[in-house]
Amino acid sequence: MDTLISKLAECFEKLPGIGPRQARRFVYSLLQKDTSFIIEFSKLITDLKKNVIKCKNCNHYFQNSTQTNTCSICSDLKRDKTKLLIIEKNIDLENIEKAKSYNGFYFVLGGLIPSIGSKISKETK
Repeated sequence: MDTLISKLAECFEKLPGIGPRQARRFVYSLLQKDTSFIIEFSKLITDLKKNVIKCKNCNHYFQNSTQTNTCSICSDLKRDKTKLLIIEKNIDLENIEKAKSYNGFYFVLGGLIPSIGSKISKETK
């Protein structure tokens, strides 16, 4: 098998929910795209790593355009300071915010809290 195809497929497989077949589908799909798409795709991945950071207060990932270490949610003075919702992942925060039904603060664990006696992953805060 072609090494570049295999290596890129292995990278995709490291993403959650992506198996070997889906990873190869991504690679072959990218091969069918025009060069401008590939350049933009590569740039977005690079920019993501450069410009998105974790909030120092809640661990939510956000684009740091203000050069602060605090996300817009934690900086929002209109939020209810008496409420703190502890959630597993950033995607959970995004879904709750889309629903516009909660106006408190969050803390993103980065993973599930293990049962007593289990090891805690590096991502769990």
